[in-house]
Amino acid sequence: MKNTTHPPLPTGNSQLNTHYDLLTNWHQRFRLYPRLGALLGGADQAIIFQQLHYGMQRNHGNPEYIRQGLTWVPRSIEKWHVSLEALTSISTMRRSFAHFRKLGIVLEDTFSTGSINRTSWRTIDYEHLNRIYTEKYFPARTAAEGLVSPFHYTEKYVLINPSLVSVVGGIPQAAFLQEVHHWTNHNAPRDKANNYHDGKVWMRRSQGEWIETVFPWLKRKETIKAYTAQLRKAGLIHQAKYGRSDWDHTAWYSINYTRLHALIAEQNT
Repeated sequence: MKNTTHPPLPTGNSQLNTHYDLLTNWHQRFRLYPRLGALLGGADQAIIFQQLHYGMQRNHGNPEYIRQGLTWVPRSIEKWHVSLEALTSISTMRRSFAHFRKLGIVLEDTFSTGSINRTSWRTIDYEHLNRIYTEKYFPARTAAEGLVSPFHYTEKYVLINPSLVSVVGGIPQAAFLQEVHHWTNHNAPRDKANNYHDGKVWMRRSQGEWIETVFPWLKRKETIKAYTAQLRKAGLIHQAKYGRSDWDHTAWYSINYTRLHALIAEQNT
């Protein structure tokens, strides 16, 4: 595991008094688009595809990467693995690109005249991507209204940091922690009367709401239970119930920043 130096972290609930976004300002961020993940099959696929989209944006207009009138990203699977900072395995990337080709949203070629350089060049068929995305999520949209891109600024995304993934044990766990952090820092303070309990600020969300907002590719609520159990076992989150009635069993979550700070320190040593 590589060392990455992280900035000092707030402890307790001091994050309420700072605009420093602890879980999004480590060295590099990837965007996880939940609905894109549901379309493509999961978090790994959404991040891999988003990075291909980012590469095409970066190469746009550069004649070096224009072939057949399209912008392409030439990169081997091994270099994709490096660029994604080992967030996912090489075998998962191979399966994901094969899945994208099967869906018809990614084209692939080598554009090589020799037998030595067989680096794959990939490009996104945005029209087809936007069509199947719109059909899935906006079925009532008319032709006059046009297609919707999964990368439109109105589409929700969760920022994922490779360093956080390595600390907490996976992309879903990192997304869960990031969402709790964002909500408790930016939303909960507006309603202090309802979100402060036992000296901490909390986020309230049911398992069904977690699937709807962050993990729409999941089929079973038990998977959310598994994520929270892993984070509790690591000491990274507090979980409680503060419902106003006996029948309200919705879980409330708060981050243990002291423990997170300690785990980061361990990784950096």
